[in-house]
Amino acid sequence: MNQSIIGDWLGLPGWQIFLSLAVAYLTSAAIIHWVCFHSGWRDQVHSFQGVVAPFMVSPGVIFALMLSFLASDVWARDRQALNDVLNERDAIRAVYDLSGVVGGAMPALRAATHDYVASVLRDEWPRMRHEHEAPTTSAALEKLLRLASDPGNAQQAGQATTAALLSAVLRIAAARSSRLSLSTDLADDYKWEAVLLLALLAQFAVAAVHLQRPRPQILALLVFTASAVTALDLVAICEDPFYGAHQISPAPLQDLLTGSMRLG
Repeated sequence: MNQSIIGDWLGLPGWQIFLSLAVAYLTSAAIIHWVCFHSGWRDQVHSFQGVVAPFMVSPGVIFALMLSFLASDVWARDRQALNDVLNERDAIRAVYDLSGVVGGAMPALRAATHDYVASVLRDEWPRMRHEHEAPTTSAALEKLLRLASDPGNAQQAGQATTAALLSAVLRIAAARSSRLSLSTDLADDYKWEAVLLLALLAQFAVAAVHLQRPRPQILALLVFTASAVTALDLVAICEDPFYGAHQISPAPLQDLLTGSMRLG
């Protein structure tokens, strides 16, 4: 799989993402301060004294807006991933319960349901880190769908129950499809590049309105940098719901095999 620099960075552990952001933006803040007060360009830079804060807030405002939009997308995807896992679990449980009224097909349906859950946890969940589905899981789902759509079920359980059983299997398929889609939804590099660049531009804006004395500029840069790094890290760790620092747990599905919702 081809991966971008932004994608590789977002795949780092949470503490490494925070450390990389802190180092990068503290370094840029130190360079900006050095240019303003200790470099050979000091006099040229100080010729811009007099810029007042209200005229230099636009980079910070645009940064905040862009980060808000990005965070909204990231957290919505994170919530959707969790909902998909929960919906898949509930649909699996429904298939298992409904299989109890289809007579002779019950053992095969329940075994197929168990095999599907086991395949998701054993084969597919680890492969989602590399944005792949598991053929064994696809085969298990196809078998489950074939058993649920057997015309003989209607003769034993009735049309309504058979329709509910088939609907539950289709819900499993839909939840799995959405889960796999989210695992292959790569980070939007352009949005991240824009947000990271805007944070840097906002540092320039903060420095530009504090050219009179060095110590107030240092404090202003530190406060803004700490705020930006914290916000960026919080969004970055949620970017990939199945691989990043803040991962969706397979516990709801594991609960079907070993927990309170155990099948059988």
